[in-house]
Amino acid sequence: MKKKIYVLIAAALLWTGCEKEIPLDTDGIVPKPVAMGMVEEGDTLSVRLTYSHLIYGWHDASDSYFTPIDNAAVGLTVNGAVQGVVTVNDSGTYVTGYVPQVGDKIDLKVTVPGHEVLTASTVVPKKPALSGVRVIEGATVNGNTTYDIRFTLADPAGEANYYAVRLYQYDTAMFTYTDGNGNEVIDTMGTGPELMLFGCNDAAISSFSVTDVDIEGGVDANMVELYFTDENLDGEHHEIRLTGSSSTYDDETGLTIHKYVEVEVVALSRDRFLYEQSVEMARDDGDDFFQEPTQVHCNVKNGIGVFAALSRVRFKTKVNGN
Repeated sequence: MKKKIYVLIAAALLWTGCEKEIPLDTDGIVPKPVAMGMVEEGDTLSVRLTYSHLIYGWHDASDSYFTPIDNAAVGLTVNGAVQGVVTVNDSGTYVTGYVPQVGDKIDLKVTVPGHEVLTASTVVPKKPALSGVRVIEGATVNGNTTYDIRFTLADPAGEANYYAVRLYQYDTAMFTYTDGNGNEVIDTMGTGPELMLFGCNDAAISSFSVTDVDIEGGVDANMVELYFTDENLDGEHHEIRLTGSSSTYDDETGLTIHKYVEVEVVALSRDRFLYEQSVEMARDDGDDFFQEPTQVHCNVKNGIGVFAALSRVRFKTKVNGN
């Protein structure tokens, strides 16, 4: 009996003794330079430079921002040719007069006093090739209307490609009435673009998604962005089918609604895809301290950040093709 008591006491001591407070010593930790450059085809290139920030003390409103780096030397080389760089508004944002084009190879070099030289590179991907875009309006349930959205993506063969899809809704309302002089007047009002929630059940798409709130009733469509690779559709002309959902106008006398949906498909560099994927995984981790933290993808040598490119196409079509 005594042995059992001793065992229970020992177990209790082990349980209570496994917790120990260890103060976080932040002395001597030097912030690292962070370079963020989201390169987009057709848009003037800029790079944002800041110093890293310890997550410890993040709740303190007076210390909840990133310090900009305004004394860096930023060099940019495009296809071997040096580009000029200037600083704007002492905000840590370095802007060039260069507008990226498909196929450009861009090398970044950042010199910050007291730190190693930061380097990164990216190549602007080809624009996605779309065809056969069509949108068919479906049923309305609990004030939400569903849409069958289809388009064909022509994927280049023999290379790794990375994509993102977003949907936007536009509404044009035409209201007809008679004014005080007896003349018929037509007023046109427009809304949008507004992100449309959607779902995708295509087995060929190897994907992850960025979600929004669920919609009650109707289709279970809660994505606002869909990211996928061409792992299962390399070189194919693949029809992608999405199921969208959006709120519906209340019927009003004299009001004619013309609905449009815009399909946006983005071609991403590998680094941009991995960055977006890791950021979404980090969001999913939330505040679970017992879960292994997610490492956000970085391609900046001797520093932190991502320098990555994308190209996008948009195709706007009328619902039901009317």
